[in-house]
Amino acid sequence: MIDGKYYVFDNNGEMIEKKGWIRLECVDGDLWYWGNGDGTALKDQSLDIDGKEYIFDSNGVCINP
Repeated sequence: MIDGKYYVFDNNGEMIEKKGWIRLECVDGDLWYWGNGDGTALKDQSLDIDGKEYIFDSNGVCINP
């Protein structure tokens, strides 16, 4: 979190500035985020994407990908 916004970085530490789904691989599997296009991730809310409601936790991780 930087200045109250969550940003998404790839495994090399580079900020991901894309709008749409972002998949990051980790030891326990894949984590899914929704990028807002400016490097920030959606968090603490839900979003209807193609007719399905996805829920994002306080870290921006989609809990029902």
